[in-house]
Amino acid sequence: NLTERSLDAVLDSGYAGRIDVILPFYYSRKEEIIQKYETCSNVQIYHRVKNISDFMLRADIIFSSAGRKMYEICSVGTPCICICQNGREQTHAFGSPENGFINMGLAETLSDEDIKNQFKLVWQDFELRQKMSNMMKTIDLKHGFDNIWSVVEQKYWAKEFEQKH
Repeated sequence: NLTERSLDAVLDSGYAGRIDVILPFYYSRKEEIIQKYETCSNVQIYHRVKNISDFMLRADIIFSSAGRKMYEICSVGTPCICICQNGREQTHAFGSPENGFINMGLAETLSDEDIKNQFKLVWQDFELRQKMSNMMKTIDLKHGFDNIWSVVEQKYWAKEFEQKH
């Protein structure tokens, strides 16, 4: 239940700004979460959002798992703290500092205090957030097929060259 853990960590950090929580389509505890945070005036909870990129673009910081959503986050350049839901997500190399992400690793190895402290570090350091965003914006996601095809061609021709010589 990373949504609740992350939200509790942000609230525990002393952050008083607006917090938009977007619950995944498959989220089974929607009513519990809404009830738990209904008295928090700075928390807005959304479910079945179709325009998630609009929220991402307006955000200062995003918490996310380390799945495919990282590419969308990167395309808008919003600083992101990733927490891996499982071992498979730990193998996704894209959500790394080299690409502007903070990847905290596997959720079950993290304490709530770890999540809170990482959030505070990012929230309180505007230059860090700017650096993360700028790193993301240097990644060419619009020409993904062309980039991959170029690598495949290079490797193919290198192998051909090796075989002939």
